Amino acid sequence: MRLPHEQRWVSMNAPFKVTTMKPNSLLRARFHWLFPLFILVTPCRAQGFELGLSYARTQVNVDGHESKGPGLQAALDFGEIGRARFQVCGGFERLTIESTTTAMSNLGIQCSIWSQEYQGHALLALEARSEHLSTPSETQGYGRAWLRGGIGFRGIIVPLFPFKTAYFAQGTETVVPFTRIEYAVPLWKRDLTGVATPTWELRMQAGVRFNLD
Repeated sequence: MRLPHEQRWVSMNAPFKVTTMKPNSLLRARFHWLFPLFILVTPCRAQGFELGLSYARTQVNVDGHESKGPGLQAALDFGEIGRARFQVCGGFERLTIESTTTAMSNLGIQCSIWSQEYQGHALLALEARSEHLSTPSETQGYGRAWLRGGIGFRGIIVPLFPFKTAYFAQGTETVVPFTRIEYAVPLWKRDLTGVATPTWELRMQAGVRFNLD
């Protein structure tokens, strides 16, 4: 049976397992602004790019507990004004709590402002996220726009095992390691039957910026 903007399939082997997904065409219609973005940034020469590993917590409202898990994030410069860097960003993360899994991939644009000698920075990003919530009985997918902000500093604390010491990596002018705390919220709510969708996300990211110019 087809519902408005959704499709449901019932497995013959598992009569009580229902999968709910939105067609890709609906996501394309909602995030159509991403396509002109790639056309604009393709001819640009990148001044640098970032790669990072993250660990996030988000509210999924499973008995009041928070889901958490790792992720990957990347950003590519396509322009700059002074110390501000304009970037295309994208990533993926997988968060779990008990038997509920939230998989989110994101793509968008962000502006990061770095201090002199890259000692500190702040960023603001607008991104389209494809979110998939899975439970033992159901999988549901949908898309939303998220607003993400963060502040960070130069350096990564690297633990040295088995000793109880750590090394604070500072990097060079070309290779700049960083640590950043980010907070993100969706621009609108999404109501699903039986599952509460994420309403916020807190993320710690450790990465490296490569300056190409």
